[in-house]
Amino acid sequence: MAAIGLRQLDRYKGLLERRAKIIKKYDKTCDQLGILHLVHHTDFMDSSNHLYLIRVPGISEEQRNQMMERMAARGVPTNVHYKPLPMMTAYGGDCSAYPNAYDYYRNLITLPLHTLLSDEDVDYVCTCLKEAAKETFGFVSPGARQEG
Repeated sequence: MAAIGLRQLDRYKGLLERRAKIIKKYDKTCDQLGILHLVHHTDFMDSSNHLYLIRVPGISEEQRNQMMERMAARGVPTNVHYKPLPMMTAYGGDCSAYPNAYDYYRNLITLPLHTLLSDEDVDYVCTCLKEAAKETFGFVSPGARQEG
């Protein structure tokens, strides 16, 4: 395992760069749509670029699920990371005492982010995100600020 880890370290910089390139394309698309996204890099921190999390302002959990289903129908896998612990059956399944945790969860979607995605794959994910967003709630998200 250590030998595999050492070889992966040789590739790490290239993997980070590839993920950063994908993130830039996703950021541009999300910004156009008024979809919030995780900020991976600032002057004060850097990310491992492990996940690409988006939040669609103003939508319900049901609309989020519809959007994910529309992406899946186009062959784009999405996910929901960070389900609040109170929603898990081991903790009772009730999140009503934790409205902020539920609010974060209800409109959260994780887009594919891995180094085997080609530029064409990333463009396709962006196209599908635009189409799914338009079909679900119009071209821009309900919570987006309108210019003009």
